[in-house]
Amino acid sequence: MINLADHMMKGYRIFITRILLLLPILASSMLQAQDPAYIDSLRNRLSMLSDTGKAKVLNELARQFRNHQPEQSVKYALEALEWAQKHDRIRQQLVAYNFIGVGYKKMSELDSAALYLEKGYTLSLESAEVRYQATLSSNLGNLWIDRGELKKALDYYFISLKAEDSLENKPGIAASYITIGAVYGELKDMDRALNYFEQALQMSVAIDHPYYQQFCYNNIGQIHVNKGGYATALPYFEQSLALSEKMGLTASIASSLNSIGVCYLEMGDNNKALETLKKSLDIKIRLNDMRGQAVAIGNLGDVYFNLKQYDKAFDHYGKALAMAKETNARILSKEIHQIIAEKSAIRKDFKEAYQHHLIYTSIKDSMINEATLKQVNELEAKYENEKKQREIELLNKDKALKESQLAKKDTQRNALIIGLLLLVSLVVVVLSGYQQKKQANKLLSKQKMEILAKNKSITDSIEYAKRIQNAILPPQALMREYLKEYFILYRPKDIVSGDFYWIDKIGNRIFLAMVDCTGHGVPGAFVSIVGYNGLNRCINEFSLTRPASVLDKLNELVEEAFHQQEKDPSVYDQDEVKDGMDIALCTIDLSKNILEFAGAHNPLYLVRKGALTEAEASTQPFTHKDHLLMEVEADRQPIGTWRQRKQFTNHRVELLKGDRIYLFTDGYIDQFGGPKGKKFFKKPFKELLLSIQDHSMQDQQKIINETLEQWKKGYEQIDDISVLGVEI
Repeated sequence: MINLADHMMKGYRIFITRILLLLPILASSMLQAQDPAYIDSLRNRLSMLSDTGKAKVLNELARQFRNHQPEQSVKYALEALEWAQKHDRIRQQLVAYNFIGVGYKKMSELDSAALYLEKGYTLSLESAEVRYQATLSSNLGNLWIDRGELKKALDYYFISLKAEDSLENKPGIAASYITIGAVYGELKDMDRALNYFEQALQMSVAIDHPYYQQFCYNNIGQIHVNKGGYATALPYFEQSLALSEKMGLTASIASSLNSIGVCYLEMGDNNKALETLKKSLDIKIRLNDMRGQAVAIGNLGDVYFNLKQYDKAFDHYGKALAMAKETNARILSKEIHQIIAEKSAIRKDFKEAYQHHLIYTSIKDSMINEATLKQVNELEAKYENEKKQREIELLNKDKALKESQLAKKDTQRNALIIGLLLLVSLVVVVLSGYQQKKQANKLLSKQKMEILAKNKSITDSIEYAKRIQNAILPPQALMREYLKEYFILYRPKDIVSGDFYWIDKIGNRIFLAMVDCTGHGVPGAFVSIVGYNGLNRCINEFSLTRPASVLDKLNELVEEAFHQQEKDPSVYDQDEVKDGMDIALCTIDLSKNILEFAGAHNPLYLVRKGALTEAEASTQPFTHKDHLLMEVEADRQPIGTWRQRKQFTNHRVELLKGDRIYLFTDGYIDQFGGPKGKKFFKKPFKELLLSIQDHSMQDQQKIINETLEQWKKGYEQIDDISVLGVEI
């Protein structure tokens, strides 16, 4: 059976594109978002630095722009190169060469990219900077892939592997194995490709690098598909899917689902194929991946053809073909025409089959002709260059002879010629200045429109990030099921939040946390993803139940996650990441009425109703009527990098029916407002909680929110604000 799986999976050109175009981010694991505040701080530092320090800051600015605005990255890196050469800073020159080359490659200016990457690579050899030899040779390999020179790419990837091996950089070695395996796949040497992917997988597991593991599982599956082993390939695609889902890699999830669907299709399980391919298509629609949609729709056409729903099948083939043409995917269009031709022949519609076969043959022949024409053009260009070189040599000789003759001419005539030349030069300078000013005005207008468009794109992306972040928060139905009487006040400062709340239940034990990640907005939201995944792993993967043990393990996971940045060859001389989180975490044992608590900076408040003696009331600073507020203290250390790290303290409290507990971040307490523009502070917050104990939990939320609004009236919200109350 012929289907689009042959194009997507057996066609290793698509395979190479998926792997190798991601190589610049393999070493750093994930693409990093731009940090406007950090960029502004770098620009401010640049204006205050002496000449010798400018190259480093300019290179850091280039790094910030390399993934999203390559033209800006190249601009800063060129300035960095100039300063580094002026002050003989070899390493900064190497970093600049790399950023310039990668930037030009992203802009599809491959000749310029090759020029700077090769200069950087040569300098890395001369200066014996092995670390940069690894990075620059790997990027040169990527460049030759784009040019279709696979054997040259392979040479550079082996150079990079040798350098990474000498540095004992295991992530770099694993990345080299992946790229080498991908090239062997393109060269149809499947046994060698499989060998390198298996080595990469083994090392990725050893260093606990799920991002690389996901690539390896997918690529091993691709090779087994190429050999026709769909049943063998299926478990590898399923493992790739599981890792992609765990890391939230939406595009990889869609790709893995498509691969799994094709395996089911080839194995004859049409129902599972239909279900899986539809899931893949839904994701590709959300991602607006037109080419990916074309592949998934075409594969669905094969399923419907197998189910003898022929009208539906050909309708899908038609949609896939239209999308392939719209995205100018000629190889994909060619394959779809071939499929329609063969399916039409099976249906005995020979006229339709003949028409599509003609188109298929036409596209195929034109592609072959284009390849031949490219070789002819290259030979012609080489001939023209040699011809021009000979002409230049002849002109130089002729020029020397004429200069000798001109030297004998009259001095007055020479003066006249020089005067005329100066006059012409002046006219040229004036006209050139006018044209440059005109071009500059056009450029400014164009840049303004680009900035407006990019600002909209950034805002749209953050809005989408908000939907993703809201999706990880516990749904209200689950909260009501576990907690019965409760409220949540959740007010992010920006579109996305650095605060999040979390709940889980194991047996009779409810786990409840309120977390405040470093920063707010987009930086805080990224840290919150690390915290959310870490809490889930502590409970579900490591089976921890004591809050203190959970926080100790969470701290290890957070430090491990941020430590990955040091393994990125493009990150240089940068301080260790000190981002982390404050957290209040408790467990409630419903069968024993026991609360256990551990906190990183953030405490837990417990309010209990009961008649107090006069002596008790006098010793408790926070009482109101017949209610007492007790504070269960947190350790004075965060989750994340901390010099004086110690194990967290586990507190145990016996609960009574009607007790109310409160978890919160510091946003409410630190909010400026009131008549004097001061912070709200902890003492008034405790008094506020005590004063509303005669109200239901839902009414308490309204009162706390209204109090906040009255307090901050006229002042901006300075941080994310979160308060969670639960009645036992």
